Amino acid sequence: MRNLNLIVYLNPNWDKGYGGELELWEHDIELNCPSYCAKIIEPQFNRAVIFNTAQNSWHGMPNAYNDPTGSQRNSIAAYYLSPNNFQSLRNGALFAPTELQKGDPEIERLIKERARNY
Repeated sequence: MRNLNLIVYLNPNWDKGYGGELELWEHDIELNCPSYCAKIIEPQFNRAVIFNTAQNSWHGMPNAYNDPTGSQRNSIAAYYLSPNNFQSLRNGALFAPTELQKGDPEIERLIKERARNY
């Protein structure tokens, strides 16, 4: 089971206007989905972000990175994994649609496919 994520951002010329921020979301217990964005983290050069990764640790980059020069947003990610004694199969990542994606059958299909057990 994945317990922690570590991300180190590698773009020395990152500009806030490019987007691509990491968002950490609170979990809505009743609806079992993200409720609101609790923290936005800018991908500044050499910034390291470490955060808990549980089944309900909603995080992602819903706003695309858009550098007009065409460069990519680069990062290194590492994960701390531990044995899971309560579950024999590892769950895939659970995604939530953005406001613009809600109700899109293709997005819903992709979310279900990605969340399948391995």
